[in-house]
Amino acid sequence: MRRHGRTGLGALFILAIFLSFAACGEKKGRGEESGSETGVASVNYEMEYAEGEVQGMITHFHFGGSVLYRSEEEGKFSKLYRREPGTEQDELVLTTEKGERLLDFATLSDGRIVAAIFTETTEGMSEENNRSDSDGNMNEESRGRESETTYELTLRIYDGAGTLQKEVELPEMDGIQAFARLRVTQGNAIVVTLDRYACMLREDGTMLWQVKNLDFQIMGVYALEDESVLLTELSERGTILNKVSSDGQLIGQTGIVPSYMKLVDSESGLYASGSGCLYRVEETGNRIEVLSLAVQGISATTVEAVSKEGDSYALCLYDMSAGNAFQLATLQEKEGAVEKKVLTLALTVPDDFIASGPVGAFNMRSKTHRIAEKSLSNDIMAREAQIDASMMSEDAPDLLCIWGQEKYENYAQKGALLNVADLIPRENYLERTLKDFTVNGGIYGLPKSFEFCTLLCANEDLEGKLSWNVEQFLDFMEKHPDAFMDLHDTPESEKKQILNTALRRGIYEFVDFEEGVATFDSKEFRRALERIDGLNITAVTQSKYERSLNGEVVLWETYFNSPGTLQLAAAQVGQGREFTLIGYPDGKHGSGGLLNYSMAMCINCKTTEADAAREFFGDWMKAGDTWSKYYFPITKSGFEEVISRAKEAIWQKDGDGNLILDENGNPVEEGQNYRTVDSYAGWEISYVVYALTDKQEGMLRNAVDTCINHSRGEDMILRIISEEADVYFAGQMGLDATVEKIQSRVQLFLDERK
Repeated sequence: MRRHGRTGLGALFILAIFLSFAACGEKKGRGEESGSETGVASVNYEMEYAEGEVQGMITHFHFGGSVLYRSEEEGKFSKLYRREPGTEQDELVLTTEKGERLLDFATLSDGRIVAAIFTETTEGMSEENNRSDSDGNMNEESRGRESETTYELTLRIYDGAGTLQKEVELPEMDGIQAFARLRVTQGNAIVVTLDRYACMLREDGTMLWQVKNLDFQIMGVYALEDESVLLTELSERGTILNKVSSDGQLIGQTGIVPSYMKLVDSESGLYASGSGCLYRVEETGNRIEVLSLAVQGISATTVEAVSKEGDSYALCLYDMSAGNAFQLATLQEKEGAVEKKVLTLALTVPDDFIASGPVGAFNMRSKTHRIAEKSLSNDIMAREAQIDASMMSEDAPDLLCIWGQEKYENYAQKGALLNVADLIPRENYLERTLKDFTVNGGIYGLPKSFEFCTLLCANEDLEGKLSWNVEQFLDFMEKHPDAFMDLHDTPESEKKQILNTALRRGIYEFVDFEEGVATFDSKEFRRALERIDGLNITAVTQSKYERSLNGEVVLWETYFNSPGTLQLAAAQVGQGREFTLIGYPDGKHGSGGLLNYSMAMCINCKTTEADAAREFFGDWMKAGDTWSKYYFPITKSGFEEVISRAKEAIWQKDGDGNLILDENGNPVEEGQNYRTVDSYAGWEISYVVYALTDKQEGMLRNAVDTCINHSRGEDMILRIISEEADVYFAGQMGLDATVEKIQSRVQLFLDERK
């Protein structure tokens, strides 16, 4: 299966946005820490914390006597604030110039601030000439005009009051500068990482060591007490730890932190949270439990940063999906713990952050219950088997967060879930979502948000098509066999991808799900296989984006999780051309896209704490509209907020705050600059997002309305077809045998579902 780059606005440049604290209050809670696997004695803690509000997304905090945090205003410039303990006011420490972004920062032992500043400058095209037309395409005056964008990364040192002291000269570094990360060691050495490069400097610019051309992309950097450094990379298994010794020797991989654990920012050392605990992580990946967070009523996945001084831990807690609740917590050694009743939560996909906010809010508020994540395998298949085996047993989880419509419907039809329809005010939710989650007249769970994926292409290349069926899609592919090819694809893999794309919705031409009958032995399906096998596909040497700019016919498959993705689509097609969201070839429902829901929260019918579980489900639903800032929510009000916010223009202003007018006296719109990268497909696109036009709004609404979601086993059938067709395309099995095997396997699957 091809890997697809996510193309929403948050794909790359979600930097810290608008952070403000509400009036602080104090709360107290008690809990008892269970001993860790390394023999740490049981300790009681009392928690005191201050509450505040966050608008936007936290990327990191730093603790060092006071709290430093970063915000960004309308993508124009960054601000750094300080909050002193016991105060209710935030002190503005420094502000960057317009166009500069504060990527990362750290503090020296004397309180001075080291900051990595990223500057992007575009020359050669004026703002008004860079404006897209009402269809989201570049205007005629802009076509063919070239602009040059330059990027600069600087390292600056400020005093504690935010006064610039000096710039530190950086060595030549290759990589995407917007990914720069900083860390300061206990010896005041500065570690800078960039993509596949890392170095350690003194503040006078003296190079202590550097490592280049790493075989992994650096996602984070952590300094250990012995002045060595851990560089992290992501993998399917989790976060891999790579060590660089204090003298700059690359030791390589030393351990791994499982993907269900969340790494927590710290000025020194490495911490992780998960399974209701906070752990100190050794370079080998071994985890030593230091705090039992669940006992404190803290959802482990909300911990963003930690600082330890003596027997006290200062924590930054962030519940983005619970109304952007924010807490600063100090946990100190006390006596007299009080335990709450536990509701276990099982997630069919490990560590889904969507669940963290309501969990944290419920745990903080409830006086009688807390929710703790059930310990399950990190392997998806093994995890599903564990959950399946426990569903009707005494070990059944109280709550489930289920990924995938097919799994949800399967549990609901078997009677394993509680009907929560009475908790859902239907008038507040999108009708299509309520319909999608209705099983036998009941609703047994709900997600919070959705995105959709669809095919799009330049109108001129579609030759007037607004929709298509499987046969018409294959007509197009025979004329343009390389239209789907990514840079690293092979002709063999592309045939399987084309078949999968043809059947994403075209499957309904060959399966009657109501009757449970498959017709993959039909002449139409045989003909489709033959046509795809006969395609004259060649390898490509340029990315889709480069080929599109060169005027080649390119068919894009794009994920939409925000209105701004429409303007990314215009940039993908390029050349100022109009485009159509044509969708996947139709079978029964009509041409269009596929809807993907976030995980659905459900209650197990075996729970002995049904009242508390239903109370939590109410918290889950209340958190839904918060996602209107990041994804498409399933509530009517949240979805309309997404549209209305996207249609609000941001106007250019001068230094005094006055509107800048064009030669006709009209205000000049200021677009937001974004960059989306698909490293697998080998393309990187910079584009500008302006206010959504009426025509673009209509295109978006129509795309959502025509989307469907798989729920009756479609994905399993597609996997069966892909497995058998792969052998056929490789020339290892004939057409008759392939068709017979696909028909037999699919029909058996449908019979079992009956």
